[in-house]
Amino acid sequence: MTENIGSGTAQGVIDYLESLVEKGRSRPGVVAPLKIALTKVLEKTEGEDWPKVDVNKLDIDDAISRFKNLTLGTYNDASYRAYELRTKRAISWYKQFLTNPGWFPRESGRSINAEAKKQTSKSVAQENEGADAQGYKQVGNVQHAAQNSGVENQAPKSEAIPYPFPLQSGEMLRIYVPKSIVKSDIGRLSRFLEALVIETDE
Repeated sequence: MTENIGSGTAQGVIDYLESLVEKGRSRPGVVAPLKIALTKVLEKTEGEDWPKVDVNKLDIDDAISRFKNLTLGTYNDASYRAYELRTKRAISWYKQFLTNPGWFPRESGRSINAEAKKQTSKSVAQENEGADAQGYKQVGNVQHAAQNSGVENQAPKSEAIPYPFPLQSGEMLRIYVPKSIVKSDIGRLSRFLEALVIETDE
């Protein structure tokens, strides 16, 4: 790696990005998307010799334009924009390193907090992935069916059939079940409800 990191080539960029993680200067979740974007763009536009491309002479805007033309229909606009930003960031970091050996990007507290929030949201989504397709909203300690629209007080769809279910506490749970529900959905719903149980000493 050391023989390429100062070469000024695309391989040098990759080696530099990897060194950031190895030295604890950045996190894999930050570096990996930059490496992927740079690799995909240059592989497509420069061919198998892309690691030897001199990034100091590379016209990045032209490379991105050619990448879009060569992969038209493969990615959406958001993906192309992400590839462009990540490729430019990777090369920008590397050029600053070449000008000032030892330089590394310093992550702000804001970016770290944003990453933490992203991971928290991901964890919540994973925990709820077994929920019924209709989604749920919580009222007190009882889970009631709700629509995915995000409007809490929206009434269930007319084709859903309401089934009242008395709880041991005396509260009444009303479950709205669509006519098209299948056995596998019932199994998933059952597992979801079991996960809501709070064990108490009798």
